[in-house]
Amino acid sequence: MASMDMAGLYRVGVFYGNADYILSLGREPLIYGLNIQGAPPNKAHPTIVSRRLTLEYTSAICRQAFPPGTHIAVPEWPNVTVVNALGDYGLAADRLAYIDGDEDPWLPATPHSPHAPERDDTLVRPFKLIRTGVHHHDENGVEPRSMEPAHIQAIHRQEIEFVGAWLKGTTD
Repeated sequence: MASMDMAGLYRVGVFYGNADYILSLGREPLIYGLNIQGAPPNKAHPTIVSRRLTLEYTSAICRQAFPPGTHIAVPEWPNVTVVNALGDYGLAADRLAYIDGDEDPWLPATPHSPHAPERDDTLVRPFKLIRTGVHHHDENGVEPRSMEPAHIQAIHRQEIEFVGAWLKGTTD
């Protein structure tokens, strides 16, 4: 696998605006924890995930973008306790929206997983599943927005509606 200089990419702005996300990948692995699993540990077990996908490889972006300093340090191992304490499929809170695509490869790790208990979609706790949607389908769209598929435009209208209600305090 080619070496990565993710810090260099970070510095030149490829990841500009995502510093908090990158730091969270190395410290509190909401997603990172899934990535570090890599291939099954038993070498005789077949895998579709490269055995080169290791903790060292997947944490490179964190370590390179945030070298040890006075105020910030990326731990040797991410703090999974912080994430696990939040709950699992049942994690819910007012003004916390779940918007997933039904074709998102991360779907089994979300509250929309087929293994998760069903829940209601409400104004205060939106729970939207985009049919034929992929990862970040509602946010990484087409410009101009008028060229997006109708079902993505509908999700955008719903997002504007529930966030507007939250800001106005009209969700009670």
